Amino acid sequence: MHQISIIIPVYNCEKQISRCLDSVISQTYSDFECIIVDDGSIDGTGSVCKKYVSKDERFVYLKQNNAGASAARNTGLDLCKSKYVCFIDADDYVSPSYLMDLMSDVGSNDLVIHGMTRICSDRIIDRGMHIEGEFCLDNNPALFFESVNIERFGGPVCKLFSSNILKDKSIRFNNTVKLAEDLDFLLRYLLHCSKIKVSPKNNYFYIETPNSATSKIYNFDIEYNGLSVLCNSWDLLTTKYPIDSLLLLANKSKAYLTHRTIFSIFKNKYNYATRLSLLKDVSCVSAGVYNYYNPPTAFLRLIQFLFVNKEFLLLNFVLSIRFAKS
Repeated sequence: MHQISIIIPVYNCEKQISRCLDSVISQTYSDFECIIVDDGSIDGTGSVCKKYVSKDERFVYLKQNNAGASAARNTGLDLCKSKYVCFIDADDYVSPSYLMDLMSDVGSNDLVIHGMTRICSDRIIDRGMHIEGEFCLDNNPALFFESVNIERFGGPVCKLFSSNILKDKSIRFNNTVKLAEDLDFLLRYLLHCSKIKVSPKNNYFYIETPNSATSKIYNFDIEYNGLSVLCNSWDLLTTKYPIDSLLLLANKSKAYLTHRTIFSIFKNKYNYATRLSLLKDVSCVSAGVYNYYNPPTAFLRLIQFLFVNKEFLLLNFVLSIRFAKS
């Protein structure tokens, strides 16, 4: 049995996947298996991946029908046989010391969190943690939640997870959610952590692409489902750890998703009755937290005021006029 299982979901990435897999082969830490789950690619992705499998027995390739990145990651979790799990996305790559640094920090910790470098078309952004330390949630959970913005670092990459926790607690990605599913996974995992190591090591290179999750904004079904699921996950965590800093972060997260969901109703151009019904549905989920959103303009502050006070008729009128012009 290997120490680490690397899970890489791939989909139509024949031009990028070699860079990713080459960075895995170059690891200074060698005791790993790399599970590549092809989520129904229709280009040459599979052929590229199979070449790596043929020359390195640590690589495993499996193809499934297209079901999304979460389903592909879950397939990888079902297959993994290692003590620890980490994730890499097919568009990205890691430095040669990525695994070694994660393993050097794990010790008796249930979770290791490192930073990343975000590479955009016009700039490079340092998304490192900029802090280092071990945090014990059993003794002082406030210190961790005050030190680490878990929403900002909510993705599964740059982390080392315990396979035992993932399996014993049946933690998987919610493949019914297509927005904030990564953060949902982390919040549910944190429910079962005792010790966490955070490090400023920054060995993961995230490549910004035009087809990122932000392109899904303003699809109401996606926004509303993500809002509902994430509200539940935040509630579970804040119930276990009723800490002011965590409650504030949770409410800000819920408020931001509420804002997106409200606007998605009007971007989708539903009829009058449907808009009112959907506004009421969103209100039932999160009207009480929308005040935690900080609107940058007077218009958005008006929208916030109307929604919080459940003035749905007037809210519908104002937003209908605004979006009729777009």
